[in-house]
Parts: sequence; structure tokens; C-alpha cells
Amino acid sequence: MIRLTYKSHHLARRVSKSWRSLIDGRDLYLLRRQSSQTHTVACLVVGTEGKLIVLGGWDPISWDPVKDVWVYDFRLGSWRRGSDMPCARSFFAAGAVDGVVYVSGGHDASKNALRTASAYDVGKDVWVGLAEMGEGRDECEGVVVGKEFWVVGGYGTDAQGRFVGSAEVLDLGGGDGVLGGGWRRVEGVWAEGRCPRGCVGVGGDGERGVVSWADADPAVRVGACAVRVGDCTVLTGSVSPGEANGVVLVRGGKRRGC
Repeated sequence: MIRLTYKSHHLARRVSKSWRSLIDGRDLYLLRRQSSQTHTVACLVVGTEGKLIVLGGWDPISWDPVKDVWVYDFRLGSWRRGSDMPCARSFFAAGAVDGVVYVSGGHDASKNALRTASAYDVGKDVWVGLAEMGEGRDECEGVVVGKEFWVVGGYGTDAQGRFVGSAEVLDLGGGDGVLGGGWRRVEGVWAEGRCPRGCVGVGGDGERGVVSWADADPAVRVGACAVRVGDCTVLTGSVSPGEANGVVLVRGGKRRGC
């Protein structure tokens, strides 16, 4: 169990209640850390208008999720503490556009899947509540597509690891993206059973919904993770489990290895 890769934990949770309790517990984490098997994945990072926003994370002593927000200003070259998130959550969806950060889903300290959503105005340092999604979505992924915030995949509290193929979409248009509107559900945008964390991308023209970066190149098929850098996307992953990670650069729909 200690050597089981983190990417496989969502499947291992489905084996039995005792496995789920072990994987979610602190003791296994400590054993994995002693064996150098752990990864730092708790917080989320988004960028908008020359600022880097770090959201959430875990308390290093209790391992409970925290509400912390930190903002790095590239122009000033300094960090500042932002207003706390309205509630503590882990493995949630996040996206940013026009100086506003949107968060939704994830789970609370009791591992309950969340349906709540909030928006953070970085300039004003203010959080505003948004309409709730139609269902709770744990381990979902967020991405901004045009003037919409997409929350892709995830699963409910009683469906641990059984990822859905739908998404919920919040319209940010109308000149008041912070207040937002209602959510709409879109079916069939993601492969059922596939974890969307770190590998959701925007369609080629920015208006065609979402794509899976894991399908972009065989070299990053397993454990795909994407980071947007300017007009490029840097992909990492491997050909098969246990293989060394490769790097692929995507620009304008064209790919090349690094």
C-alpha cells in the first residue's frame, strides 16, 4: 500500500471501507513520507492579471484542509496574505479570469463532496458566494472557457473514485462575472471513470469546451499534468506506469517533445 502511486488512490478507495479509511488517514501518509513516496498536491495555484494566487492546502500538524489564500504580485515581487476562503476544501476546482478567481466542489474535512462555489476578487480582496452546483463533486477540475467556468468530472460522497463524465458550467458573462448566474449541466464531456485532475484543457479555438491532455500525445498518456505558460501548454507524464516522465510542449495545436 505504501508503494501504491498517488494517482491510483482513487481506485484503491473503492476496494473496501477499510482501504478507504486507511488511504484517507494520517498514518499511511506518514509511512509514505518516510519512504519518500509522498507528493505535495494539496493547494491549488491560479494566475490572473500578473498575480499568482495560492489557495487552500493542509495544516502540517492536523492535516485538516485550510482556508488560506496567498497572492504573489509579479510587478512588486512580493507576497501578501489574502482573505480566507469562505470554507476549507480540498481537491476542488479553480479557475481565474479578469482578476477574479472561481472555486467550487472538492471535499470538506469530513470527506463530504461539496457543491458550494465562491468567487474571489483579487484586487478588492473580497469573496462572494455563488449559486450551488447541482451536485457535490470531489476531485473535480476547473477551467475557464471563454466567459464560462467549467467544473469537470468528480464524484459524490457515496461514489468514491467513480468519476462522472459530466461537467457543470457557470456563465460569467453579462458584465458581472463575480455575481455569476445559475449552473447548467453538460453531459459526455469527459470519460467516465477517468480522474480529471491536472489534465483538463480548453478546445482548440477556446470555445469548443474541454479536452483531455492525456490524449494529446502517447508520451504523456499516464499521469498527465498540464501547466499553461503564456500561449503554450507544458505537459508532463509517461508512456506507461513506472516509466520516466516525458515533457511535451503544445503551441497553437502543434506538439513537440522537450
